[in-house]
Amino acid sequence: MPVTELGASRHRQTRLLWGGYALALMLAPLLWDSSLGQSLLSQIGIAIIVCLSYNLLLGQGGLVSFGHAVYSGMGAYLAMHTLNRVSGGWPLPVSLIPLAGGLGSVLLALLLGWVSTRRAGTAFAMITFGVGELIWASALVLPGFFGGEGGLSG
Repeated sequence: MPVTELGASRHRQTRLLWGGYALALMLAPLLWDSSLGQSLLSQIGIAIIVCLSYNLLLGQGGLVSFGHAVYSGMGAYLAMHTLNRVSGGWPLPVSLIPLAGGLGSVLLALLLGWVSTRRAGTAFAMITFGVGELIWASALVLPGFFGGEGGLSG
């Protein structure tokens, strides 16, 4: 087989494989339609997004981050605060709550990323570690926002 045909065949196999994954992801909510199944699929999707973002940072940029959970955690806290406000009377559709949490987390990432990406290598890793520790310490100091040791409820 010539090299070009081999490359085309491999490209076709790769596209077929990724198409199968996409089809499985589209059919998964139809197969697991219980409340537990939907919740589990949501959590799996969130974990996939966090892992992909870390893969971009480490795999493409070569930057080791020890504070990566800060951004996903802050998005969850902001989404929970938004949900509590919506149940208290804010005129916002419930389907937009994850968007509110995501946008708030993006704003935090822009601020902290602007500070931490000025350095690379070990300095970047230590800055992200420090940011993670700062947010962890803030969780105990600011119980009004983080809910203290018990967390938030809604």
